[in-house]
Amino acid sequence: MIQAYIVDDESLVRKGLKMIFPWEKYGIEIIGEAASGERAKLYLQEHPNTVQLLVTDITMPGMTGLELMHWVREFDASIKMVVLTCHQDFDYIQEALRIGAIDYIVKTQLETQDLDELLERIAVKVAEDKSGAAAQTGMGATTAAWTREAFEKGWLHPLWVWEDDAFQLMLSMLADESALMPEEWAAQALHKWQQLFPQFLGWEPLPSEAPVLRAWLTDTRSRLQQWLRQSAYSEEMIHGILKALAYMDAQAIETLSQSDICAQVNISKSYFSRSFKDILRISFVRYVQIRSIEEAKRMLSTTNHPVYWIAEQCGFTDTRYFGKMFKEMTGLLPTQYRQSQHADANSDPSSI
Repeated sequence: MIQAYIVDDESLVRKGLKMIFPWEKYGIEIIGEAASGERAKLYLQEHPNTVQLLVTDITMPGMTGLELMHWVREFDASIKMVVLTCHQDFDYIQEALRIGAIDYIVKTQLETQDLDELLERIAVKVAEDKSGAAAQTGMGATTAAWTREAFEKGWLHPLWVWEDDAFQLMLSMLADESALMPEEWAAQALHKWQQLFPQFLGWEPLPSEAPVLRAWLTDTRSRLQQWLRQSAYSEEMIHGILKALAYMDAQAIETLSQSDICAQVNISKSYFSRSFKDILRISFVRYVQIRSIEEAKRMLSTTNHPVYWIAEQCGFTDTRYFGKMFKEMTGLLPTQYRQSQHADANSDPSSI
């Protein structure tokens, strides 16, 4: 069994994690918990070589989760770490991954996350490292701790476009010839980038080989930066809009609030709307509509939830308006789209 330890200052969160997640199904045993980083540190000191997986909140009073992670990396580098975060903590996720987190859990989306898939990824990573199968050379400890899943999540995050450290860290994963991106991930990444920057016309199919992919990513990032700079706004402002995209991407659609977004990036509401449209060539309202419809398409394809429920989850209070907007963007009503997706799946020989 993989022995895990949970750290969170909220008792309800600790209790919920133990109850909601099917830990035993994936060979994980919760052997303890702590309400603070200090208590977790003390436990690890008193019980060396006991914990293989540390699940810790990022923001806690006293010793933060990031500080605890730094200490754990020095104390016992074999301990794998998963971070707990709220959707508004997107600024901290990248730092946690740099320190060595192998994955993260969004506390506000526990009911919508695929818990089985998440736990399977975590269990496989811990098991591989325990057996030595995942040993890597020529890379720093921080980079080596990144899993394929965390790496892929990083590329789906918009800040790599502007932040050199984030871009270089993810490029370093491609230094190993074995780090080839699966076709399904490439398609997902390209689709995600097209959603984030729908007016940018420079996207091309991703190459599959690492050296070519590295050059493609570098060139595309450069062209995307040039495209963003055409707005004549300051680099600080462009960075602020990208941070807003990151915040929006991490937050549940039905809870999106322009006021909250502006508060996160410290931009006035009126200036935000104008600069958002000038920089991205699309209005904020239209951007949210596109993102909402894309999420609705995903839910219609992968769940059996009724259309009215999906509409609500995607931020629409009026099902009729949702249907009208959906047809405007896709050419089909929601029910027709669902039927077409199911028909495609049934006609796919690989699904038989």
